[in-house]
Amino acid sequence: MELIDSRRLTGPGLLLDREGAVIDVSFDPWQDNVVKLWRERVRRLLDSLGWANETIAVRPFSGGASLAITAPFDALFAACDVAEAAWAAAVAARAGEAEQDPAPIREALRQEIDAERDPQLVALRDGALAHGVTFLIDDKAVTVGLGTGSRTFPRPEPSPPAPLPQGEGGTATANPLVSPLLLGEGPG
Repeated sequence: MELIDSRRLTGPGLLLDREGAVIDVSFDPWQDNVVKLWRERVRRLLDSLGWANETIAVRPFSGGASLAITAPFDALFAACDVAEAAWAAAVAARAGEAEQDPAPIREALRQEIDAERDPQLVALRDGALAHGVTFLIDDKAVTVGLGTGSRTFPRPEPSPPAPLPQGEGGTATANPLVSPLLLGEGPG
């Protein structure tokens, strides 16, 4: 069982009808109950973080699945970490490891969410949408409106997320980062 990829979704797509995060994971067919374990753990994490209204989606593929959650559009890096933390917990549960106190990882995720949230950006977006005006965003700019009447504003440089350790083949994996917290070995 391996985490293959983790990414932000900045709008609707195949899995979700709005912003969120998706992780792609691989596992053998006889290990497919790990998806059920992930659903349970990600739901608990979402609820404990005050994201009870966020949705979960799963798209199986040969050899694995895409696992997705919706999330506030100004906390998508943290949403990736939520999905990854739930995956690490599901893999641990699948391996028969005792479930650990989730408080340390929950607190670390809350801190990450708080650092990422941008109330001014949310207000700008909500105002644009309330007036039926297009709102576009990427890592470098925010655009309100389209065409000659649009306004584009530069975004401040986001704090880069902590680099994830590299797994086999150079793919990022959260397990070495998250597992110590889930096993009670991290801060807290």
